[in-house]
Amino acid sequence: MNRCYIFISIVFVLLSCNPTEKVNTLFSLTDDTGVEFSNDLTYSESFNPYLFKNFYNGGGVGLGDINNDGLLDIYFCGNQVENKLYLNQGNFKFKDITQQAGVACPGVWSSGVAMADVNGDGWLDIYVCKSGSPDDKGVRHNELFINNGDLTFRESSSTYGLDEKGLSTHAVFFDYDRDGDLDCYLLNNSLRSVGGYDLIRNQREIRDSEGGNKLFNNRLIEISGSDTIVNSTPQYVDVSEEAGIYGSSIGFGLGVSIGDLNDDDWPDIYVSNDFFEKDYLYINAQNGTFREVIDSSMAEISMGSMGADIGDINNDGYPEVFVTEMLPNELKRVKTKAVFESWDKYSRNVSQGYHRQFARNVLQLNDGPFKDQVRFSEIGRLTGTHATDWSWGALIADFDNDGLKDIFIANGIGKDLLDQDYVNFYFSTENVRNMIKEEGQVLVKMFDAIPSTPLPNYLFMNEGDLELINKADSAGLGEPTFSNGSAYGDLDNDGDLDLVINNVNMLSMIYRNNTDSTQSYLKLSLQGIKYNSRSIGAKVKAHIGGKTQYYEVNPMRGFQSTVDDRINIGYNKGETIDSIEIIWPDGSRQIINSGIPSQQTLEVVYSEDETLLLESKDDHFLLQKIEGVLDHIHREIDFSDFDREKLAYFMRSNLGPKGAVIDVNNDGRDDIVIGGSKGSLTSIYLQNKEGRFTKVENEALGITLDAETTSIVSLDIDNDGDSDLYMTHGGNEVPASSSALKDRILINDKGTLNLYSDFNAPYHATATASIITDPTGIINIITGNSQEPLKYGIPSDINIFGVSDGKIIGKSDKVISDVGLIQCSTSGDIDGDGQNEVIMSGHYMPIMKIDYNDGVFDTSRLEGIEHYLGMWNDVSLSDLDKDGDLDLIAANMGTNNMFRLKENKSLKLYTNDFDRNGSIEQVLCLSANGKDVPFHTRDPMVSQMPYLKKKFLKYESYAEASISDLFTSEQLTSSIVLETNKMETMIFENNNGNFIPRPLPLQAQFTIQYSILVKDLNGDGLEDIILGGNQYKAKPEIGINAASKGMVFLNEGNMKFKYLSPSESGLYEEGEIRDIISVSISGIEHILFLKNSDTASIYKINRYEN
Repeated sequence: MNRCYIFISIVFVLLSCNPTEKVNTLFSLTDDTGVEFSNDLTYSESFNPYLFKNFYNGGGVGLGDINNDGLLDIYFCGNQVENKLYLNQGNFKFKDITQQAGVACPGVWSSGVAMADVNGDGWLDIYVCKSGSPDDKGVRHNELFINNGDLTFRESSSTYGLDEKGLSTHAVFFDYDRDGDLDCYLLNNSLRSVGGYDLIRNQREIRDSEGGNKLFNNRLIEISGSDTIVNSTPQYVDVSEEAGIYGSSIGFGLGVSIGDLNDDDWPDIYVSNDFFEKDYLYINAQNGTFREVIDSSMAEISMGSMGADIGDINNDGYPEVFVTEMLPNELKRVKTKAVFESWDKYSRNVSQGYHRQFARNVLQLNDGPFKDQVRFSEIGRLTGTHATDWSWGALIADFDNDGLKDIFIANGIGKDLLDQDYVNFYFSTENVRNMIKEEGQVLVKMFDAIPSTPLPNYLFMNEGDLELINKADSAGLGEPTFSNGSAYGDLDNDGDLDLVINNVNMLSMIYRNNTDSTQSYLKLSLQGIKYNSRSIGAKVKAHIGGKTQYYEVNPMRGFQSTVDDRINIGYNKGETIDSIEIIWPDGSRQIINSGIPSQQTLEVVYSEDETLLLESKDDHFLLQKIEGVLDHIHREIDFSDFDREKLAYFMRSNLGPKGAVIDVNNDGRDDIVIGGSKGSLTSIYLQNKEGRFTKVENEALGITLDAETTSIVSLDIDNDGDSDLYMTHGGNEVPASSSALKDRILINDKGTLNLYSDFNAPYHATATASIITDPTGIINIITGNSQEPLKYGIPSDINIFGVSDGKIIGKSDKVISDVGLIQCSTSGDIDGDGQNEVIMSGHYMPIMKIDYNDGVFDTSRLEGIEHYLGMWNDVSLSDLDKDGDLDLIAANMGTNNMFRLKENKSLKLYTNDFDRNGSIEQVLCLSANGKDVPFHTRDPMVSQMPYLKKKFLKYESYAEASISDLFTSEQLTSSIVLETNKMETMIFENNNGNFIPRPLPLQAQFTIQYSILVKDLNGDGLEDIILGGNQYKAKPEIGINAASKGMVFLNEGNMKFKYLSPSESGLYEEGEIRDIISVSISGIEHILFLKNSDTASIYKINRYEN
């Protein structure tokens, strides 16, 4: 029997006044509330954004019930104005009680506010973080206002040990050691200027004696063996160093968020750092210490990280991390306001331990715990949440009570401090020097001249399946502002979340939530143990109709703010809550599975008598990684395509390795051939009877040293019953005239591979090769040429070589010219005529069929998908629906990228020697509404073609320009123009020769896919799909693609596929997968994963054990 105390409270369901007209927007701005707070800022010669980098960071908002009347009160932080505390009197009426309460913090710069019951007396206290000028006349240290219970407070920071003095941003109170009282993490910003660092290694290990982030342990409750001692007053002791918390001067902290990220019921910490320092992800080690794991847990992060929040976006029970940055949403603003690092600087930062950082928001999708690790996949670009301009507060909450959490983002900055025309021209060193010489004091005049552009906040409504759509305008939040701190909470107790926003130089805003009454809600108020009275750190799972909603009580979140600490569960009117699981801060569990009301507040009081134990999970996976079987490491040479191709966004010199499985020595066992990069030999591994692979030397492989092996095909050329090899070569690193680019044939002579010297292939870079046999019995090797080195954008050819009676009879004059930027091919009988065709494709291309008819090879587009122009990297054929014909799977770029193609948009690549210097340029354009606009920002264009600098002296004029404004009609007419309009990795169902596009689950679009393996993994007779990809060599303005860890899609029949997470499939391969190959080891099927600049991995298929 459930022994927890449940109090169903209908009190405090204080509905707002009944409007006579229906409100048509989700939010409406309230007026006449009694709140008249405006965080007004005035810069001067002595104090301004130049001298104080956080000048426009604004202040936070705190929501909490300070007088225990059931209504949320509001606390605003001011920078150059006093803070304000407003008492909620109901019906959106508030009273200013700041002076009475004694919490104004006059004469000092306040930043963040934390509201928590610090001393465990049942009353919410207020902790205010201080920043600003060291010369401020007010109390400069952080202040802790202890609630007296009579609408007054006493300042007690010194007594409690929290009177820190520095540039504090925010503080969070939480019970990290689960001893029953609230500890504190204090987020500080560095006192040093950003330019005072050289980005050397290990600076974060050096503690800052004047500041730095700090973790304070609350010694209110001390546990010694079996004894528990309760002191009279909380005492906060700095334990940062022994707890593993960084506290250096390079930590420019702007956001701190708490959540259980690895599902072990212990609170973890995420810290977002501005400027060059990487963010920190601290996993609770459950022994009073933390492990910082961001390098291994998140492959890519924001660069100038600002606000952050933690919440479960996709209702899988594992919370995501969302971090804001400053990337503009519109391409024009990107070209005038955004700043990106060069590839060289980015690479140096990564090598020095500052991680892969990019100038954009990130949405880190929690992959779920896997073998005691926590891993994330960044999907901000896929969801469209990556670019929201100068963003501060990020709040993840269900604002429309549909059971799906949305994302609110407060953005805007008082001055466009990154406006490139002002930074590079008005504020140039020469101009500033002249102004100082002529006028003396110039800073005010300079800042007056900078544009000031208020922008609307963002509200991404969650439509399910990770579809997030910005509906701020239609939701009533479209007013342009300069917003910073924000908080949500149910101000009128009507069961939905209202919004309070703190603005710079504008009145603060209180938005009433008008959620439709067709939605249901249940509000949970969790009453914890005495010294954590608000149950901070508790987790809640609400099970509704087979779905689960997940929440955590961590009210200090977003940017410098504190939200409602009650949990608001929203769901559809016709649904009921089946059960609620509460995981209390100490790890104990309670289940409520009967008498659960709706449209009310449910108060649940912690009970030590109610503890449930979870059953341990059996980690039995479909795929099992096997160690010690194959020892192979691929090593890419240090080469940068960007040194010579300044307009390229992705490198094309890291597309290996490729491999093949053959039986080299005819012993009946699968052996493995793995291609090498330039400077590394292709390798052969023989399988022994124990199922292990041993590398063998082969003299003929020396020919592979000077170019990258791009494909390996096994066939019996000399008709002696063993496997020979056809190998193609390419790479941007190799001169176009090099003989290393030739295709080669290796003839197998009793286990030794010898070069076939009679084969004189032309010198060209080849991407792929496939084999078909024509009706005359001739084996045809059909190769697709990749682009000539450094000439990406010029369509390449197809070569065909015939093999008969062990001899090459075809010549290179069998050519199909100018087919496209070929990347991949496969073969199979797709039209059911009993003869195989070659399917070939590549970048900016359709998927082509190469067929043999009456002695002639023809190319044609596949019927039904003629106009699907993709960035195809691999193609595979299989009868997925068991209807007797071959369906097609095609690996593409995915939609997790900056291009965000829609139905009326495409990408066009213009290739020409625009500046007539003997080298071609590739200009990428976004095409929409009949206009092609260069995607490139001004600086790389001018760097590649300096003559454009005079034409576009200012960034603003370049931002407005189309391709026809950059180049003459003659230049454009003579250009090669290629186009892509599809980026999704897709299935194409073969319906009697007409191909019908079928979607794969959204996860297939998380990254660039490079390899496909089709295999029945679970033994149900249906072919499943494994995808592998990622691309780490990408310009910072585009960002890498790293969201794949290898992906398994189970075939459920009728062309429906289910994605299996790593915890379901057992597959977890980080890095750049370039080939996936089926291999039999000791008679059992395995899968080989080949990765660029990484070790090869082998997984056993546990099909027969399931």
